[in-house]
Amino acid sequence: MLSWVREGLLSLLLLLSLPLEAQDLLLRQWSLWEGLPTPTVTAIARSRDGWLWLGTPEGLLKFDGSRFFPFDEGDTKRKVLSLLPLSNGDLWVGFEGAGPRLLHAGASRFDPPPEVLKELSAYSLLLDRGGNLWVGTERGLYMKPPGNSPFALRSDGPLPPVASLLENPKGEILAGGSGEVVSLLKGSRRVVTSLFPGLVRSLLMRRDGSLAIGGEGGLVLEERGRLLPPCGPPLRALVEDQKGLLWGASEGEGLLKREGEEWTPLGVAQGIPDDWINSLLWVSQTKTLWA
Repeated sequence: MLSWVREGLLSLLLLLSLPLEAQDLLLRQWSLWEGLPTPTVTAIARSRDGWLWLGTPEGLLKFDGSRFFPFDEGDTKRKVLSLLPLSNGDLWVGFEGAGPRLLHAGASRFDPPPEVLKELSAYSLLLDRGGNLWVGTERGLYMKPPGNSPFALRSDGPLPPVASLLENPKGEILAGGSGEVVSLLKGSRRVVTSLFPGLVRSLLMRRDGSLAIGGEGGLVLEERGRLLPPCGPPLRALVEDQKGLLWGASEGEGLLKREGEEWTPLGVAQGIPDDWINSLLWVSQTKTLWA
């Protein structure tokens, strides 16, 4: 598992730490020998109490900085695709082929999945400012209003699978699917792009208010209200650090750092233990990047 301190990175093969002012990469490693149950991480999230939550092909892990605690009983010992920590300490976990399931704060067992989603893969999760819960699946986009209302399939989502979700400052819900991104707001639907090559895996609202789109077709940036052509290698995740630099999780080139108009790869050749990075998390409080 990797983590960079101040500008760190975690990939459940090891944990890297890199002070922003430092010139050299400082590396700490968590592997199977240090108690890591699996060498692959599929999703990363941090709850308000500081716990790091890790999705793996074999279930959910909680990490306190030194030890890993598994939540993998029964049918939850399966691949985790997405994670959504809530402000009250609860955690939504999106499983492959088993829907989203809620883990209450302090609990050791998950609630049953919503009936309509129990056999679907929850690729993406979002709780908007109005309290609506959104789930992206291979069948399309589902939404649950606050209260006891059930999940319902939306007819205005993007082409499935819906692998990325984002709420922008205007309150629009951006949903990325197969080749397109749509914006949903109060019953209206706007196509942001329908020309993205392949699956949209990541949507990011940057510090300057512009949109960044990452996925199988590479990176698409917004400049002066217009989307630029796709560029670069396929991406699985995107984050932005406190300096406004983009970091990308790539398929085959390791961790990518974007400086100017070019990606700088940090992979096996640069000391990173794997060229396949699945997920990223930027923690602004500690200025740390986990991958």
